[in-house]
Amino acid sequence: MMPTSISGAIPTPALFKNWQACLQGVAGAGCYECPLYSDSWIIHDACLGPYRFINTLSRAHDLGAGGVAPRLVLRVDLHIELEPESDTTMVHVGPLPLSEEVAALASLAMGARLKAGPKSRQFLPDDVRGTQDVFPARYAGYT
Repeated sequence: MMPTSISGAIPTPALFKNWQACLQGVAGAGCYECPLYSDSWIIHDACLGPYRFINTLSRAHDLGAGGVAPRLVLRVDLHIELEPESDTTMVHVGPLPLSEEVAALASLAMGARLKAGPKSRQFLPDDVRGTQDVFPARYAGYT
């Protein structure tokens, strides 16, 4: 049985629950993608459990000094049912969507500033091509 809490008092973050479900072989419930904005030059892709970081090959000098752009696309394979984002029991300043939890930890691990943008593409289990979500080319607050 998967733990509902790491220490019993603090609710388990969705990032951890999803990773544990992936390790336990729980069937995927689809996936989604969102851009990760940064002012760093990122040169590799990475796949960590149910989280894939896809390099967009954009370079900081293409945007001038300190340019912020979608440097990565985060693909999240879902192995859990996501709880509504109105749940305010999380440890953070407020509830964080799963993609923002991943971006926050990846930012710490990489030593680079990363901010998750809005969901841009969703894949249901029977939809191999995915469905594009609508989001503006320049998302307010990210550029």
